[in-house]
Amino acid sequence: KKRLENEKKHPKLSKKDLDILEEKLEELKEKIKASNFKCIR
Repeated sequence: KKRLENEKKHPKLSKKDLDILEEKLEELKEKIKASNFKCIR
């Protein structure tokens, strides 16, 4: 847990990198939602 806090204080990623990561995360979430939905049905 300590390490995470240190990384927040010293972010190595630029804002652009973070935006790209966030976009990919959203895409993944949508894919997971879709596949879960198919499984349920």
